[in-house]
Amino acid sequence: MTALISDTMLQTIRMRLKEDVGMEPDKIQPIQLEAVIRERLDELYLDHPDAYLRRLISAPADDLEWILITESVLINETLFYRCLPQIELLERIVYPNWLRAAATATGRLGGPLRVWSAGCSTGAEPFSLVMAFQEARNRTVGSGRISASGAPSAGDISVLATDISTRALETAARGLYDRRPVANAPARIIETYFTQEGSHYRVRDSIRSRVRFQEHNLLAATFPQGFDLICCRNVFIYFDVATRGRILDKFLQSLNPGGIILIGPSESLFEWPHLFSPVFCPGAMYYVRAGKDSVEPTAGGWPGSGGPAVKAAPATAPVQPRGPLPAVEGPRARYAVVRRDQETCLMLSGCLDPDEDPDVLRLLKSGIKHLIEQAGAPQDSSGRISAAGARRTLRIRFDGVTYISSDVAQVLIRAAMLADDRDIVFSIDAPEPIRRFLIRYQVLPETQKSTS
Repeated sequence: MTALISDTMLQTIRMRLKEDVGMEPDKIQPIQLEAVIRERLDELYLDHPDAYLRRLISAPADDLEWILITESVLINETLFYRCLPQIELLERIVYPNWLRAAATATGRLGGPLRVWSAGCSTGAEPFSLVMAFQEARNRTVGSGRISASGAPSAGDISVLATDISTRALETAARGLYDRRPVANAPARIIETYFTQEGSHYRVRDSIRSRVRFQEHNLLAATFPQGFDLICCRNVFIYFDVATRGRILDKFLQSLNPGGIILIGPSESLFEWPHLFSPVFCPGAMYYVRAGKDSVEPTAGGWPGSGGPAVKAAPATAPVQPRGPLPAVEGPRARYAVVRRDQETCLMLSGCLDPDEDPDVLRLLKSGIKHLIEQAGAPQDSSGRISAAGARRTLRIRFDGVTYISSDVAQVLIRAAMLADDRDIVFSIDAPEPIRRFLIRYQVLPETQKSTS
């Protein structure tokens, strides 16, 4: 076939995919989409792409052709124990707190921990969630491994895993993987929770029995309800801001009071503070369901337990890793927020280098602007600080930062000026090498001492 596939045709299909499944057009590579279309033309013995386009335009979203195109452009490859610091966060803090609460609570906590893995791809994430839970359970209550049969019970876990890709869900339901996605997990996890079948690895029934797979489109009108934890990692990067907001509104309704959400390390929910509040733990962070039915953090509690202790961990709770952690996939910079009384602290870690992480400047600018707006001192009608309280503080803390660029320094200079305009105390905590760099760019005065 020699007929050309026009840019107009490609753009029409990309915009339709945005309408049907929410994917931003610039996330769909034209060369990839063109290859898919040519393959379909050959399969259907069509000589000209215009005939295929007319068929697509008139077809509903659940037509086989749209399903095949969607399946082909989605990235369904994933890894077990991906983003290990987040798995460590669940295993060392979130799950143990819930297990301790479940051991003494009555009522709703008498059932299993209900988890939704949204955008589960080929199943590595939901299975990893159960494996981490079992590790936490063994360590916390010493109750032995999850039995291979029987309904989930108190002190147990039940995972609903959803994806728009039926092909990915079929792979997930089989629970059989080649070496590459499995090899990302620690060796002890592989030995404990997989059985080897030739060159492949099968997830043990004791893990698979805790996961139920189901097709679901995050643009759907209805969402499942009643979850304590939602994991939607590395999914929001494909959606525009408006679509993310609509999905988050529904996630809010899907979570039990005080429930939590875990997203990808390169994603943030700072733009929706009325929906979710961030909680920082070294190496990773999660968000707690906001609203009038939410509860304040207390040590050792669990979100949504209905008891007096309800947040998975205080902001200072440590993560105790099993050993040296490998590099986290994705951007090398990390952001987290801690609020205490009149102070808002933005914690930065990793490599703040736009050449390494193109999103650094965008996230830093939007994050600081948002925090300054939130930290602004209350004012009366004349614009003066009201007598209601003291001046508020925005503190930027560099936690283990290995490098920052001059572009980042310029962002901090503008942030200091903006904070001064809002009569907010602006301060920076930085280790000595970073402090010297910031002094050279006149972000810090010579007299300010290192506080890290």
